[in-house]
Amino acid sequence: MELLRIKSIKNTNTIQPVYDIHHNIDNKDFYDEHPNLIANNITISNCGRHAGGVIIADADLLEQSMPIVGVRGELQTPWTEGMNFRNLEDNGFLKFDFLGLTLLKDVENCIYRILRKSGMKNPTFTDARAFFDKHLNCRFVKQDDPKVWEHVYKDGHFVGIFQFTNQGARQFSMDASPVSIQELATITAIYRPGPLKANVHKKYVKAKNNANDIVYDHPIIEEVLGYTYGYFCFQEQFMLMAQKLAGFSPGESDKLRKTLVKKSLDTLHSKGSEKAVAREKFIKGAKELNDIPESISSKLWQDIEGFAVYGFNLSHAVAYAIGSYYAAWLHTHHETEWMAAILQSENGNPKGMSKAISEIKSFGYEIAAIDINHSEAEWEYSDVLKAFVPPLTSLKGVGDKAVEEVFENRPYKNLSDLFYNVGGEWRHSKLNKTAFSSLAKMEAFKSLQEFQDDVLDNHKQMYDLILDNYNLLKKGRYGMTKTAVKRALKNDEEIVPIVDELIAKYKVVSDWSRNEKIKNYFELSNDASDDLLFPPRLLNKLKQKEISSVFDIPSGDRGIGWFTVTEVIRKTTKNGKAFMRWKCVDSDNRSGWLRVWGSLDDEVEFSTWLADVKNDAGWGMSTNLGKLKKINAFD
Repeated sequence: MELLRIKSIKNTNTIQPVYDIHHNIDNKDFYDEHPNLIANNITISNCGRHAGGVIIADADLLEQSMPIVGVRGELQTPWTEGMNFRNLEDNGFLKFDFLGLTLLKDVENCIYRILRKSGMKNPTFTDARAFFDKHLNCRFVKQDDPKVWEHVYKDGHFVGIFQFTNQGARQFSMDASPVSIQELATITAIYRPGPLKANVHKKYVKAKNNANDIVYDHPIIEEVLGYTYGYFCFQEQFMLMAQKLAGFSPGESDKLRKTLVKKSLDTLHSKGSEKAVAREKFIKGAKELNDIPESISSKLWQDIEGFAVYGFNLSHAVAYAIGSYYAAWLHTHHETEWMAAILQSENGNPKGMSKAISEIKSFGYEIAAIDINHSEAEWEYSDVLKAFVPPLTSLKGVGDKAVEEVFENRPYKNLSDLFYNVGGEWRHSKLNKTAFSSLAKMEAFKSLQEFQDDVLDNHKQMYDLILDNYNLLKKGRYGMTKTAVKRALKNDEEIVPIVDELIAKYKVVSDWSRNEKIKNYFELSNDASDDLLFPPRLLNKLKQKEISSVFDIPSGDRGIGWFTVTEVIRKTTKNGKAFMRWKCVDSDNRSGWLRVWGSLDDEVEFSTWLADVKNDAGWGMSTNLGKLKKINAFD
C-alpha cells in the first residue's frame, strides 16, 4: 500500500489529519463496543509512499472526501490509484505523477557549471535554458550522438544516469547496446519486475543479436513488433495490433487496454467476462480481415494477455529515455561538470555519496579532501588538484557566513596569512573557534605552506595550536595588543610572531590515530574517505591472500570473509547469553549486520576483521568471538 501526497489549493493548515481507525478516538469506542469486527478488518502490514503521486484539489473538498494523514508535517492519504485498487477516479479526483525532478535539477545544476566554466560569472535560468535548447532539448535536437550511445550505454559510464542506477539495468544496457531513443525506451520498459521474471531481457538481447533470423507470421505483426524484435514491450503495441490485425476501433483498443491492464479487484468478475468477449472479437477479426489462423491469433492473444500483467506505456518509457539521454549527453561531453553535479546532489545522503564516489574513482578520477583554499560552496572539479573537491558548506560547525568570509579573504599562503591581515590584525569575525576546530579535524589546511614544507607534520598540531591559544592569537600577529607592540619596540625588545613560537611548541604533538580521524570525519561530515576506512595497503594485502568480502559468502553457506565494523550494539538473550550486533561494510559499499556471540569490551568501531561466518538464509550472518581475528594493517 502507498500513501499519496496532498496539495490543497488553499492553506493546508486548515486540514485536520485523521489517523488510522485504531488510533482515532471515535473509531476506538466503536470497535470496543463491537470487537468481533476487528477480525474482519483489513490489516496493512506495510505502508509506503508513492514516489511522485500528488493529488491537487480544494482544501475543503479534500477534508470532506477522504482520510487525511499527517506524516512528518506533510499531508497524505491512504487512498490508492493503482493496479489493484482505484479509489480516486471513482470519487472525481485525479492523481498527478511528478517523476524525474531530481534528474532535471541535476541537469540544470550541471549546465550552470558548464556556463561558469566558459566564463559566464552568474548565469541565469534564461542562460541555462538557452544552452539546454541548443544542445539537449528533444524539440530541437536529435538524440543521435554516437559518442553518447558508445560512452554511456555500451561502455558503462553510468554515474547518475537516470533509470540506470541498478547494476542489473546497467548490464542489460551494455548487453543490448541501444543506439536510439526507441531502443532505450524499450530497455526501460523491459527492466521491470514482470518482464525480468519472464526473462524478457535475455530474450530481447538474443533476438536483437539475431534479428535476421526472426520469422513473423504476418506483415502486420512485423510492422507492430519489428522494432522490439518480436516482443510486446508497450501497451500501445497490443492496442495497435488489435486495430490493424483484428479491426478494433481506437476506442475499442483503449477499452481493451483498460480491461487487460487495470485489474481493479472490485470489478474482477466483470473484467473476466470482458476479456472473453475481447478475445473472441480479436480472433474472429484477425481471421476475417487478414485470414490469420486461430492458432496464430490465439498465440498472439496469449502473449498480449501475459504482457498486460506488467504492461508499460510507450509515452512513459520514451519520456524516461529522453531524460536518461540528457544525463548521458552531459556525462559524455562535460563529464567533470556532470559528476560534480551528481556529488552535490548526493550531499547529505551518505549511502548515495559513497556509491557516487566509488563509481567516479573507478573511472580514474581522484577525490580530494576538503581544503580551505580549494573547496567551494558546492562540489567542484579542481583543475589545479586534478580532483573533485568537497564543499566547505558540507562541514558541520562552519556556517554560511564563515564560508563567505573564507571566500572573500583567500587564498591563504600560510598560517600568518590565514590569521592576520596586512596590518597584523586578526582578520576573522565569522570564522570562529568552532569553525577552526572543524576545519582542523577534517585536515582542511594541507594547502598552507607550513604543511607543504613539513613545518607542521599533522593537523593535530594545528588543532592544538589554535584551540589552546585562540584568544592569544586573536590579539594580533605578535600575540599582544597594538599598544603592547609599540611599547616593546620603543624599549628595543625583540618580538617574534606568535605563530612561529607556537609552531615550535606544538611540533612534538602526535597525530590522531586512524580511529580518531574516522570519528572526526563521521562527526563532522557523516562520512569518511575510503582511504581511511579501507587503506590501499589493506586491500592489496587481502587481494594477495585471496580473501573475499564477507558479503561474498552465499546465502545458506559458511565461509571466511573480511569486513570493517562501523557500529556495535551489545545485547543479551532472554537467557542472559551475551551477543553483539556489528554493522559491517566493505570497499564495494555493501553493508549488513553480523551477529557475534559473546561480549567484547574493546573498542570495535572502524576496526577490520576476518571471520568464519555462517550465512543462514533466514537469520542472516553470525559467528562467535573464537572465529574472529582482527586485522592490524593500519597504524
